[in-house]
This record gives sequence, structure tokens and C-alpha cells, in this order.
Amino acid sequence: MASFARSWRRSRLAAIAGIVSLSVSLAACGSTDSDAEAGETGSTDGDNGSTADNGSDNGGNGGGDAAEEPRTLTFGYHTGEKTPIGQVWAWWMAEIEERTNGSITFDAYWDGTLVKGPEIVEALTDGRVDVAQVMPTLYTTTFPVTSVHELPFQSSNSPAVSQAMAEMASDESGPIFGEFEAKGIRPLAWAIGGSSALGTVKPVATVDDLKGLRIRGNDRSSQVMGAAGANIINMELAEVYGSLDRGLIDGVYGVPFGFVGPLKYPEVVNSFTDTGMGVASANALSIGEDLWDELSDEQRRVIMEVSAEVPAKVGEFDAQFDALSCETVKESGSELHVFSEAEVEKLRAAGADKIYEDWKKAATDAGADAEAVIEAYTEALRVAEPEYPDYKTGVASCLASQ
Repeated sequence: MASFARSWRRSRLAAIAGIVSLSVSLAACGSTDSDAEAGETGSTDGDNGSTADNGSDNGGNGGGDAAEEPRTLTFGYHTGEKTPIGQVWAWWMAEIEERTNGSITFDAYWDGTLVKGPEIVEALTDGRVDVAQVMPTLYTTTFPVTSVHELPFQSSNSPAVSQAMAEMASDESGPIFGEFEAKGIRPLAWAIGGSSALGTVKPVATVDDLKGLRIRGNDRSSQVMGAAGANIINMELAEVYGSLDRGLIDGVYGVPFGFVGPLKYPEVVNSFTDTGMGVASANALSIGEDLWDELSDEQRRVIMEVSAEVPAKVGEFDAQFDALSCETVKESGSELHVFSEAEVEKLRAAGADKIYEDWKKAATDAGADAEAVIEAYTEALRVAEPEYPDYKTGVASCLASQ
């Protein structure tokens, strides 16, 4: 078994236990970078089997060509391994090493030690890194069509969004693949930032409760809350805890529930709300096209086989990290709220239309048929969501467990 696979399996439980280090990683990020990263969550329920089990079950499915010369690829990720999505990508690398019988191995560089988030697209093409996660939110003018996943009120089902984006991007004649191809890179798998939990000092149980609140946020969903009467403040994630503690802001948005425990938000807010706006970010693990062409058919087959299993892993890691945050929230006595369908519709009516129109204009200006893209994405979600029927957002799951 390859060295990365062995080391990851030994460290998996320690990584989960060490999730508190996530706050340090996120604190080093800027506001846009932080949102994209805070939007990165994955999941695992602890009973779903360790990666060692998955590897032994699947090892016979791949298997590299014995005649192939082993190849080591560099992997870069701008935050830590001990994060939800860090764990998804660690699993991905371990599985590929095992299923290729070591014909592919990885040198992993975490915490931006090789490349930073805003440098990744260029680094994939100039050879500084072989495989890395691309965050379209950092390249708004480069990936206008891909950002269809950022539109609010589409789906809160993270694994379904991962699968839908993979389906859309697999069409090599389609506009999403085309945006990556234009930069000389290829998307392999999609990590999803789970639905953001609105953390507030005063409880927010209805849309009217948003009026006048000073809320940190800078994504499209935040703009909807602004239209509903909240004052949206663009702030680096590293400043949020202190600003809440000093009363400079009244709440924070853009952070998945699985992160609120490690970031210690229950110490400075008293309530967490699922507003029903759904997933706000999707991030593509990518490889340079030139390097992809150099790999053997068997190596490419195994990579795609493992990548196809990522959506389920996103769901698993979401559940595990959400459960950890839930325990912290319960211990703090914080309130939990989930907007009713009527409140979700009221929030949608407040500001969703303008956000959709702005996105359509950007996609059209990029040469895409915006309506067709939304229709295709909606259909991909319709197909994917029934495959993950038990998925719940972190706030909803925690509320149900009380």
C-alpha cells in the first residue's frame, strides 16, 4: 500500500479530533478566500467505515498496470488537512494510491505551503502543482457559468450538489467544462460548502427578525438578507469572533454549521438559523490538461472512478463534522431555528430575482445560454437528490436531535 494511504489511515481519527486547528487555518485567509473555504465542508458518519475498509473493498477494482513507471504528483490545498474538505481530498489521494497499486502517489502540501488559493489556476498550468482545488468564488470573471451553484434557493443537499456539478462538468462540449478548458485545466471532483448557518446574538426565527441586524457576509445569499433589511458587512473571517465579542456586528453568515464549533462561535452568539437558501459554494479538484494527457488510460480510469465516489464522501464528512459542532452548540445552550417554508418564500421574494438576473447577464456575456444552464443544473439536482434522501443540514439535524 502506498505511503500516503498508510499515513492517512493512521491519522484519520486524530485529524477529526484535531479539527480545532481549523480556526487557525481560516484565520489566515482573507474575506473572499475565507468564505470559499468556510463554504467547504464534507462529512462522514463514523459508522460508514474507515478508509481502510473502503480501500480493502475497492482495491481490486482498480490496480495499476504493473509495467507502468510509478509517478508522484504534487497536491496543493490552501488550508489544512484537518478540515472537512481536507479529509475528503486526503481520502481521494489514499484511494487512488491504493487502487493504482502505487503507480500514482502524492506529495501533499497543506495550509497553502505550496500555492495560495488565488494562485491555483495559474499554478496548475505552469507546473507548480499537479492537482489542487479551484474555488470559482475567487475567480468570478473566469468562471461565471460555473458559479450557477452559488445561486440561492436551489438545494441544501451537499452531496447532491457535488454530483450535479460533476455531471454538468463532465460534458466536454458544455460551458462549465469549457471555462476550465480555456484555462488549460480539467475538473475532476467537486467539494461542497454546506448550507451556511446564520449565527446571531439575538434569535432569528423569521425574515422580519433580520431587519436592522449587522451581519457579516459577502456571498450571493448574503445579498438576499440585505434585501430583506439586514445590513451586510464584508469582513475577514479572522475578525468575526472579536467583532461579535465587542458588539461591532450582530451576526455572521457564510460559515457552514460544521465549522461553528471549531471556530467557537457559540461563545459569542446565542442562536443559529438555517434560512433555507441552500449551498453557496462548490469547489473543483482539478488537474492540468497537459498532465492529464500524460497519464495512462488505466491511471485516468482509476482517478475518475474514485472521483465519482466523492459526492457520497461529502455527505459522510458533513454529518460527522456537523455532529461535532452540534455537541458544542448544545453545551452552550444556543437556540436553533429552521425557517418554515413560508419564511423561506418570503426571503426569496425579498431579493432572489435580482441575484438571478445578475448571474444570467454574466453568463450570457460569457457566451452561454443562461436559461439552458439553469435548466440543466436543476435537472441534474432533481436526479441527484433522491440518491441522498437522508441528508439534512447541520442546523436541522442538530435541532432534530434535541
